[in-house]
Amino acid sequence: MPEGMSAAQFADYLTRSVGRAGTALDQDLPLGEQLDVDSSRLMELSIALELELGMDLPDDVDLRALSPAALYHDYRAGD
Repeated sequence: MPEGMSAAQFADYLTRSVGRAGTALDQDLPLGEQLDVDSSRLMELSIALELELGMDLPDDVDLRALSPAALYHDYRAGD
């Protein structure tokens, strides 16, 4: 995935990474309220965010509680 993604591209990356490609995400709602995925998928997503996008997530990050907008903000802060 190229660096400098737009918010829409980032949301698409999130949904594809958890096997829910094409799912529309509300940027301000927590992922846990929008995606019906198990915890192993979210662990895979956190690994992908770190390895593929270079994000630095806390060890105890709860992706279910974070919105796409919050994650995108963290992604852009690392640019």
